[in-house]
Amino acid sequence: MRLVIDLQSMQTWSRFRGIGRYAASLVKVLLQQARDFDYWIVLNDQDDRDLVRIRELFAGLIPPEKVVSFAAPHAVNEAFSDNEWRARAAELLRSHFLAEMSPDIVLTASLFEPESVVSVEPPSNRHYKSVVILYDLIPLAEPKVYLPNPVVRQWYGRKLESLRHADLVLTISDYSKRDAVARLGLDPDRCVNISAAADLFTPERLTSSSLDNHRSPGVIPKNSVLYVGGFDVRKNVDKLVAAYSRLPLAMRRSYPLVLVGKIGDVNRHRLMRVAKKSGLAADDLHCTGFVSDESLVALYRSCRLFVFPSSHEGFGLPPLEAMHYGAAVIAAARTSLIEVVGSTEALFDPDDVAALATLLNRGLTDDQFRARLIANGSIQAAKFSWSATAQKALHALTALGAQSTTEKVDTVDDKQSSYTRLISALAAINTNSRPTDSDLVVLAKSIAVNMNVLNDHFFADARPTENTAPLESSPAVLRRRIYGKS
Repeated sequence: MRLVIDLQSMQTWSRFRGIGRYAASLVKVLLQQARDFDYWIVLNDQDDRDLVRIRELFAGLIPPEKVVSFAAPHAVNEAFSDNEWRARAAELLRSHFLAEMSPDIVLTASLFEPESVVSVEPPSNRHYKSVVILYDLIPLAEPKVYLPNPVVRQWYGRKLESLRHADLVLTISDYSKRDAVARLGLDPDRCVNISAAADLFTPERLTSSSLDNHRSPGVIPKNSVLYVGGFDVRKNVDKLVAAYSRLPLAMRRSYPLVLVGKIGDVNRHRLMRVAKKSGLAADDLHCTGFVSDESLVALYRSCRLFVFPSSHEGFGLPPLEAMHYGAAVIAAARTSLIEVVGSTEALFDPDDVAALATLLNRGLTDDQFRARLIANGSIQAAKFSWSATAQKALHALTALGAQSTTEKVDTVDDKQSSYTRLISALAAINTNSRPTDSDLVVLAKSIAVNMNVLNDHFFADARPTENTAPLESSPAVLRRRIYGKS
């Protein structure tokens, strides 16, 4: 069974976030556990270094020649309306490239990537099964924050429509599954919760010196009140800062607040205003920015209390990581965090600053309560593993693959026909923006590059002729080929 995995999410900013880590970890275990699949990984060609990097990441698990990239127009982020035609054309090139690979299943690691070429065609337009991993629908739940203008709303709406076309949706939590069914009307039988796990480092990779370095005064304080994550509004760090300010001064001096994660100037200034309003000095907040994985583990192990006040998550990896490394963890009683953290006494109302301040105080001073939090964390952490997540995914993919109706494209005539259909589809693109001569040259070159890649890997015995693709570099000729006029 041929399984093609679209890993464009590891070419965008997502590779530094939970989505990229999730995709990389899941795919590694899939490649390890299911050798009977014919695996291929597909990327876009926007950065040639990505192909090298991804091949190195999965070295020994998949032959490097089975990690391929398709060519397509760049500048496809639809937050800019001028990119609309290029985005539609790039989607068609991706769809054609995937279809020519004759997959049984295409697994898309992330659908909502503004700078990538990702879409799902209706089932009637393809001969393979489409599977999408869904992390959350937070923009749909909070449109005023995440869908602030019509262009972004239109882009997100198109992605939701693509999601509805998928034959199977793999969610990362039970909450995400229920949310997708409720908000989008998806068939529950087409949604499978495969859960998630934490990316963990073995103790052998951590030395006592690395822990000592992070416990040294003036670097990162020990016995901290620790937060790890983003700083957009839904993360609710403002209320954590306000609640922390209500702790007695002596307690704040003993247990400093450490905030780990990339924080931009806008969010930093917002937090500084909250801190000032709450009576805290600027140096009462220790903002570390990004830290290495080894440093992060050291922080988890050395903190007094880990706090995760987010009001909306698809899963919530930081609390799970913290629990695995023995931290006492409390979190918001919202969305997926309830299933991740488990214990009701470890949960709080993220909108109630006073209640959070009370729980902070208890978590820092009540040793019996802390012991229960740590014990609960050990139990919860054991429930989640990449092996279990991969097994759930493989079971769902295998069952779906048994229904596959893939039609192999083997003859020259079939391939010529597929290119003719591609040209017709490109001609049918209807957007407010129109292609420039430069766009058409890039399009022609992209089709030619893709044809060569497909020839090398899939069509050795049935190589199409040059006339199957518009290889001309003349914009006038290509415009005539696509639109029937100069």
